[in-house]
Amino acid sequence: MLTFNSYPRSGNVFFSVFAGQIINTEISAIHDPDKYSEKGHIAIFRNPYESIASRCNRNAYGGQLDLNVTDKILEYVEEYVIYVQKAVENKDILYVCDFESMKKNPEAEAIKIAKHFGVSFRYNKDAMSYTENFMKEGLMTKWDGHMPREKDKMRMQIEDVVNKSSQLELAYSAYKTLEFN
Repeated sequence: MLTFNSYPRSGNVFFSVFAGQIINTEISAIHDPDKYSEKGHIAIFRNPYESIASRCNRNAYGGQLDLNVTDKILEYVEEYVIYVQKAVENKDILYVCDFESMKKNPEAEAIKIAKHFGVSFRYNKDAMSYTENFMKEGLMTKWDGHMPREKDKMRMQIEDVVNKSSQLELAYSAYKTLEFN
């Protein structure tokens, strides 16, 4: 069994469902860095400026722009740093994936993960890409498990508030210490 276990809004749900189309083993998705010491965990790390803004946006899903997201930023930064610290502590057992690599070529990243864990995979390069099939089959929702997409106006406004927070530098400094598989 493989478990995608990442900081919220880092592609965890999307990639666990997506990888299940390619990797021949049971796959789950959780958000629990304390489990990084267990075998079979994959952590996707996204730039914290993006993942924390996305998380603030997700929590504003009612459509009302709440610029008081600053109340949550410190909490989210502290959580993000814990995820990074636990990943670094468990780097010998944990597979660490870069969100941008996953986004750019999810098929290749899924195959790389399968090979890393010695799990078989199915892939037909002549067939419709798994990314296209994933979208066609509707294996995503507006908020969870979706393909990375264009940012709407509210997300851009929230991102502006988040990016102006001096607290994000702590999370970004931690992010820069990661070594990706």
